[in-house]
Amino acid sequence: MAAPGTAFGSALVAKVKVQGRTAKVYAYCDPASSKKCTMADIAKVGGHLDVTLPAAKGLRETRVWVETIEPAPISGQQLVSIAKGLKPVQ
Repeated sequence: MAAPGTAFGSALVAKVKVQGRTAKVYAYCDPASSKKCTMADIAKVGGHLDVTLPAAKGLRETRVWVETIEPAPISGQQLVSIAKGLKPVQ
């Protein structure tokens, strides 16, 4: 499946904890390539992080999608740092 806004597919390259939940990190890669996608590919082409964060009191869980794409994508580690920096609503 092509990543939104790109001609590339996405591949799971990491799982990290964000607010106690497992976030999945995907890199956008050329599906025609035989090379395995890595976290480093995020800084070259783009990628995204997807996580459902726990509900605050009186609210529902929140699905968060943080994405970076060309022409100047950030690194996979920066993507994770942004997600980890999110604060729940009080």
